[in-house]
Amino acid sequence: MISFLLSLLIPLLLSPGVMAHEAWILTPEQVAQWSTRPKPEVFTQLNATSAAIYLVTAVALFGCLLLHRWTRSRLLFSRLEAFVASYREYVTLALRVVLFILLSMACLGLAPRAGTGHMQNPVLVVPDLELHQVSGNWTWLAVAEGLLALCFLLGIYVRGAAAMLVGLSLLGLVLFGKAMAAYIGLVGAAAVYLLLRGAGPYALPLPSISGTAKLCAVLAGQPMERAQWLLRVLVGANLLYLGLEYKFRQPNLMLGVIEVAHVPTLGMEPGTLVLWMAVVETLSGVLILTGVLVRPLSIGLFFAFVFFSMVVGEGVFSHIIFYGLLVPLIINGAGRWQAPLSADIPGCHMIPGRQIARVQPEHCN
Repeated sequence: MISFLLSLLIPLLLSPGVMAHEAWILTPEQVAQWSTRPKPEVFTQLNATSAAIYLVTAVALFGCLLLHRWTRSRLLFSRLEAFVASYREYVTLALRVVLFILLSMACLGLAPRAGTGHMQNPVLVVPDLELHQVSGNWTWLAVAEGLLALCFLLGIYVRGAAAMLVGLSLLGLVLFGKAMAAYIGLVGAAAVYLLLRGAGPYALPLPSISGTAKLCAVLAGQPMERAQWLLRVLVGANLLYLGLEYKFRQPNLMLGVIEVAHVPTLGMEPGTLVLWMAVVETLSGVLILTGVLVRPLSIGLFFAFVFFSMVVGEGVFSHIIFYGLLVPLIINGAGRWQAPLSADIPGCHMIPGRQIARVQPEHCN
């Protein structure tokens, strides 16, 4: 699965196109202007600054691997992990609320990109995928987004809504091409998790649709660890792609954001700061993709997203999809495709790398 995702990243990185989060803050004219400028020297030449950054990154990666192996072989954090995991049943609720906010803002145009007024243009999921830019009449997708938002909020046939959201994301690839590729892993991660786990608590009790009982039973029979593994892999692959494509390949866009939004550079040259951002985002994607230090890294990313939103003057909901996906990463950890069964409690799953003697019955699948 991981090899397959990496094989998909290569042609995407080689294909032309400019979009992603930087396009939310820059106008189309500013994007075109900054895209034509030469890259900073720190990106094109191996000098003392870039060599030092790459060396620190390599040391940090090695240290993360050692720390991951050391913590997995000890029970130092087992109580903390057990406490966090006690809120596992609320993960689906958090994702439902996040998707409600995301899709509601998209269909109403409440979080437009720079240069566009509020409630002026509906978008597909994110601000830079404006529906009016696509040839043909696709504005009906805004209505579909609104209906899906209500389904997620009220817990109405959530598995069906999640499947439709996956289909909507794939349609976005057809309509917007590479621009949608920057977000499909994030949206798909939330949708796939809800597809397997269902609505969770605080959902309207409705009768099942005729002919779907067997399919729902198969989906419900999948272990939570598998749903979490899929979510983690999709999120990690998406972050890795964003780091390589929009920080390393197109650093001028972030330089434009720094200048336009007056982002503090912490005493560094703007190009050096962007390189640091590139290696941190790429390294974060690699670590999440491979399941290394997922919980502490997710906590760090939460504060990083909050800080960045504050310095560029974005609204509180600008990174709502990131915040929502950090909830299962913090609570559930890395997950795994096939969870081992506990020897003393049939049907219950052990936490990978931990010797847990007892698991609460409500956490069994």
